[in-house]
Amino acid sequence: MSEVNIDTKKKIIEAASYLFGVKGFDGTSTREIGKMAGVNISSLNYHFKSKQNLMEEVAFFACDEFKMKLKTVASNTELESTSDFAITLYSALLEDGYKFLNEFKLFLDSKKFPDLGETPIGLEEMTFFLKRDLHPNVPDSEYFWVNNVLFSYLFHTAIVSMSGVGKQYMEKFLPDKQNSTKLYIKQLVETLVRDLNHRYQ
Repeated sequence: MSEVNIDTKKKIIEAASYLFGVKGFDGTSTREIGKMAGVNISSLNYHFKSKQNLMEEVAFFACDEFKMKLKTVASNTELESTSDFAITLYSALLEDGYKFLNEFKLFLDSKKFPDLGETPIGLEEMTFFLKRDLHPNVPDSEYFWVNNVLFSYLFHTAIVSMSGVGKQYMEKFLPDKQNSTKLYIKQLVETLVRDLNHRYQ
């Protein structure tokens, strides 16, 4: 595939990602996607054949982007602990603002989810930092559990903080929301680590 075709395909995916997230799959027309991407309908049909195929490609693209984000955060040599990694990842999610929120909506609407591989997304990166904090006796099954707990909290908190109701809640009860949230993430990680080390040492 030529560079022109790759660039066109990416423009279509990015436009569809935004529109599907804002208006939903059923509420978005291929004409709208083509207009935002700056391409004609025939080009859109050439690359994706159908709107459903495009939806699946958008979900795959969002998943790949998130994997890259994880690797970028995990490669930061200044991070020393699991809480450092979790806080930095949370900040990275917020940097994309509504793009992250839209992509989450896409996964809810998508009928075909991207291949997750042999392990949950993020487990490898999270485990790298957990091994610094956890006693060697802690079994692998607990790493899986901690990964699920932390990612659930990070995703939920990021989504809530970008929603209208969530913003009102945080402004009322967490005036210093950025620092408060980072403190809560740190406390959650330290509580999980302390509990596991106590049980397995």
